[in-house]
Amino acid sequence: MRVRCFSTVRRVPRLFVLAAGLLLAAGCAKDRRADFSVLTGQERIAWSISNPREELTVAASPVRQTLQILGSAGTVLGFGISAAQDAAYAKAISDALGEYSPGTVFEQRLADALAKHLGENARRVGPVGTAAGFANQQEAKKARWEGLARSGHSQVLDLDIACGVFGPEGTLVTRVSGELRALPGGKLLWRDTVTVHSGPVLASRRLSDPTNRLTPNIAAPRLTIAENAIGQWTGDGGKNLRESFEGGVRRTVEGLLTALELEETADGYLTLGWNAMCRKRYAEAGDLLHQAQEMSPERADILNVMAVNLGHAKDEEGAVKMAREALSRDPNHAEAHFNLAWWLSEDRQTLDEARTHYEAALAAGAPDHPRLEKRLKD
Repeated sequence: MRVRCFSTVRRVPRLFVLAAGLLLAAGCAKDRRADFSVLTGQERIAWSISNPREELTVAASPVRQTLQILGSAGTVLGFGISAAQDAAYAKAISDALGEYSPGTVFEQRLADALAKHLGENARRVGPVGTAAGFANQQEAKKARWEGLARSGHSQVLDLDIACGVFGPEGTLVTRVSGELRALPGGKLLWRDTVTVHSGPVLASRRLSDPTNRLTPNIAAPRLTIAENAIGQWTGDGGKNLRESFEGGVRRTVEGLLTALELEETADGYLTLGWNAMCRKRYAEAGDLLHQAQEMSPERADILNVMAVNLGHAKDEEGAVKMAREALSRDPNHAEAHFNLAWWLSEDRQTLDEARTHYEAALAAGAPDHPRLEKRLKD
């Protein structure tokens, strides 16, 4: 039986552009064990999907975050500037997508997968509603749990989905947060959050949540986003955005299904392993990534994530070995070349090899990296 991780997530308001940020992933509070066999057993399961919006949330402008360093006056000024910039970015993305509705697509893919795997004893119900008519939100939830129990349900699985473009790099994010409760009392059996981000998995990147817009970046304040942060999604009539979004949704759904033990796929384990790594749970990440690698031993992308996880766990010798193994599967894997250059550049005895791998990474499409280039010149 797998151990899953608690994490708490703020609900998403119905606003297209958010000045104060969309979500906060608080990390894992504690472990809980859950018996998921009832999900496909004889008991009746209720499930819901809360989908606050049809559009992508856009929160790319770093101005509010940067000006927060100046104090309250800077924060207020930054709110206005960021909101205006994000509104312009959001319009560009919306124009590129046209009639394509990301939120609707995400919800439909998830609903189809749940209906398929939960079987005939499961029934979709409405998500948690407002507290209107009740003393508070908890009383409203209690009444809902009791009503579902009277209808013959033994458990309820509630899911919230969110998607958007975040941070100065224009990171595309898809996320599903869920909890499973026993009825009628509402005892929490399981809670987790599964997130997928766009972009390469590089050893140089900090483990952080791009949707976190409330903490100022004192180490690297900036007033502008990356040159192609929005253009990468609006070019080619939005084709790259649609394809990347569909891929992110697929991996997010597979991660959730694997977490619930409804199916086991390499991408499901890879997604969960990457999430565990981002929470700095390196041993758990290693176990999950190993399961992904066993299911698809030839995939260089899985081996690359395993290498980065080892690097974050301070096992750079193991990370280098794993990155080399990734390149044995795919000699043109840009991320593995870059990561080898990153680790090897820390030792003057291996600078020449590091330069070779960095050049190979650039040739394979990796972006240049000034900090790594400085290392290689020293």
